[in-house]
Amino acid sequence: MTALGKVAGSMLKDNLVRNGVDLILDSNLMYWDVVNRRVGINTTMPGNTFVANGNSTLSNIYINGGNITSLTGNLVLNSLTGNINVSNKQIKNLREPSDNSDAATKYYVDLVNTFAHDLHLVIQDDFNSNTNVYVASETVNFKGTANQVNVVVTSNDTVTYSLTNNVTINGNLISSNANITNTLIASNITVGNITVSNSLTSNGNVSFLTANIGNLYIHDNIISAKNTDGNISLTPNGNGVIISDSTTAFKLPTGNNINRPAYPTQGMIRYNHTIATVEVYDGAEWKSLMPPPTVIISDKFVGDGSKLTFDLSQPSTTGGAIVTINGVLQIPDSSYYISGSSLIFLEAPISSDIIEARILTTTTTVTDLLIGDSAIFFDTTSANYPINMNVNNQRKIKIDTANTTVYNNLVTTNGIFWPNGNVYNTGIMVVSVPNNSKGTSGDVTGMMAFSSTNIYYCTGNYNGTTNIWVKSAWTTTGTW
Repeated sequence: MTALGKVAGSMLKDNLVRNGVDLILDSNLMYWDVVNRRVGINTTMPGNTFVANGNSTLSNIYINGGNITSLTGNLVLNSLTGNINVSNKQIKNLREPSDNSDAATKYYVDLVNTFAHDLHLVIQDDFNSNTNVYVASETVNFKGTANQVNVVVTSNDTVTYSLTNNVTINGNLISSNANITNTLIASNITVGNITVSNSLTSNGNVSFLTANIGNLYIHDNIISAKNTDGNISLTPNGNGVIISDSTTAFKLPTGNNINRPAYPTQGMIRYNHTIATVEVYDGAEWKSLMPPPTVIISDKFVGDGSKLTFDLSQPSTTGGAIVTINGVLQIPDSSYYISGSSLIFLEAPISSDIIEARILTTTTTVTDLLIGDSAIFFDTTSANYPINMNVNNQRKIKIDTANTTVYNNLVTTNGIFWPNGNVYNTGIMVVSVPNNSKGTSGDVTGMMAFSSTNIYYCTGNYNGTTNIWVKSAWTTTGTW
């Protein structure tokens, strides 16, 4: 800022020219910034064309750009003696009111009048904002034209959708809640909660979080869980039961022992085709629901007048056998008793007596053995039912009519013998190639291993510190 000049005399001349020098009156009462073309009142640093510090009284004001702006704080329009009159003009871009004394938009007024006077609420197609509708005790009806959806919102936060005719949806229907009173036909449906009073028909996939469906028709006759290894739960209300209303059959899950659930729970039921029985898990083990067959074995003897004890073909009990002499039924414990495989009479039958003991035996057919994750079973899916042995759910041995297959190393303690009795490799055990020359626990003298380039031989027993394995590269010696 240049140095201020002084004006001599008590009055300025017309058309005073400062020649680039600012002018000031009474310290800061009036200040002219000649360089920046600014005027200040009660300030020597006007930041705009005109700056007045303090209250101002103007009889008329004209805003050239049409904007009145407050640089800090609120913009307050106030009249000391009258009202603020906008001369029948519109006030634009109002926010929705939050306080009782706030100005309101036409939309807000129409919305309030809709609930207060049962007016119609119309939302045009070009309305893009979200709308929150609050209902006190009244009912708001949303209605479309023919073949459109009718929606009723009641005071208890219930939304009811109704259809005057069937609706066909070729794409996806996505909703959090839906109440369908007629028929819905769609390709793909994803609904949070759905209540269907009549029928639901889908040509594609239907996914519900919660569903209350009057009649459900599955087009491809398959209900499957979307999640891998997910369960399908059918839960009746209260003391209701699950009923299969069919006169033909209800097919149980079918498989062998290996196909049993990894983590069974009490009450699970399935058909085991290996042992041809329906089985149920009682909380501890799988048990067959089909009783084993009862077999009657007949043992006959001839008395000699002195012999009291007769040997049965298999063990039994006094109550598990029927004993007759010459066709006359004998009374258990009064005339005889059975201990193990011995039939013992209290009085020796005479030499002409024909004795018959009928032993009642319950038999069980065992087609596989299962303990934990290990099993021995017959493969009923293959011809001639080969025998399989699994350890920890991994196949170790398979025996069929042609071969016996060992899926890991065959380790013997006394060697392998040919059919003529000669020993095959009594001192040599072929094992896997060792990781290092010290070997691993269990390595003993005589072990051998082979790779595509080397022969490995164990010269001592493993102790963890000594190098017991040596190797030699293959050498070509020709053919013979």
